[in-house]
Amino acid sequence: MDDDNHSRVIASLFAVVRNIQEVAEFTNFATLLAFAGVNASVIKLFGTGDNIRGFKKVLMNIILPGAGVLASLWLASQTGWVAITFGLILLGAGIAAYLLIKAFRRKKSKE
Repeated sequence: MDDDNHSRVIASLFAVVRNIQEVAEFTNFATLLAFAGVNASVIKLFGTGDNIRGFKKVLMNIILPGAGVLASLWLASQTGWVAITFGLILLGAGIAAYLLIKAFRRKKSKE
């Protein structure tokens, strides 16, 4: 089975599970949340510490990524309440899984 057929099978499965508009809203919400996370990471990695000197570095490492976070979150809030609810449930489940794995690894390393 080639890639085109794989895409058709996956698209058909999505169509069976939900209508295509809801699938698009879920995808948009997840993508926009990922963009917000990437921009927040830029602020965390490059916008802190002693390396922020001068307007250009502040602009590139704090202001523009901050605007990206705000724009991404605003656009994500426009996807519809079903997509937001579903996305936040998945985000919460992901955070819970991360914390459980982190606690398990910490406990295992102490043994």
